[in-house]
Amino acid sequence: MADYRTQVGEQRAVGIGTAGTPLLLNTNTAIDIKPNGRFTDVHLYSGELWLNDTRQPSIADIRVLTRDAVIEPSSAQLLVRCLRDETSPYTFAALRKGYASITTSRQVKGEMHADQMLRITGDRMVVQSGLPDREFAWTNGVLVADGMRLGEFLAELARYRPGLLRCAPELENLPITGTFRIQNTDLVLEALAASQNLKLDYRTRYWVTVLPA
Repeated sequence: MADYRTQVGEQRAVGIGTAGTPLLLNTNTAIDIKPNGRFTDVHLYSGELWLNDTRQPSIADIRVLTRDAVIEPSSAQLLVRCLRDETSPYTFAALRKGYASITTSRQVKGEMHADQMLRITGDRMVVQSGLPDREFAWTNGVLVADGMRLGEFLAELARYRPGLLRCAPELENLPITGTFRIQNTDLVLEALAASQNLKLDYRTRYWVTVLPA
């Protein structure tokens, strides 16, 4: 019953607030947009979004709310991810530009600056290593792997296709490097199999196992 939803593999652009600030929803995402005084609150229930407001100064009073925190960006390119199917749910936030203040559900306060990433739960915020560019790659329709484990790569790719996608246990730690277009996951799998000398076992179109060749 969310205001805006995307299906698996779908992305959707939305303009929000009085300034029509660009908001991009990633695959399998659900949000509500609610006016709240001077703010426009974006409630992210599941999935991932990218807020792109780099005006100086920012004129968009927008907040992103998840089960774990309220995130208030300023002149920012902000990515927020909130996935329901993780064994230990949390909110992931990455900031490419700008600034954001954060208040967790248990009233822990903090802030983010450009090129920072945070893992946020109700009672803590933990800085994540690395740069956020790889996390933002989906906004350009690609998935970037730089030595990513095959198991992790397939879990990420599975977000963009219906059904079950897995690999043989002995392949879980196979390193994968490359840039892959996420609009056609079947082509990604074929390219992966060809480059890594692997075999694709299709039990059905939506049940695929990656095996040694």
